[in-house]
Amino acid sequence: MGALEKFDAFVSQLSKKDRCALIHHTDADGITAGVIAAKAIERITGKKCALILYPAPSEVTLSKKMVLKSEKRR
Repeated sequence: MGALEKFDAFVSQLSKKDRCALIHHTDADGITAGVIAAKAIERITGKKCALILYPAPSEVTLSKKMVLKSEKRR
């Protein structure tokens, strides 16, 4: 299964009650991918992501700090 099929399968399983967090890089392709993913999620589920996070350029994408930020927003 390719990346698009995996994304579609994941997003298709989201319900109106689910909350979504999106994490993307801050370089040109990361911002573009983040916008495309956020718009696709909004169109498929009918609601926007509850949280959009982006790490500083020197940070690892999914750091402990990012997880703590997302948990605070629950």
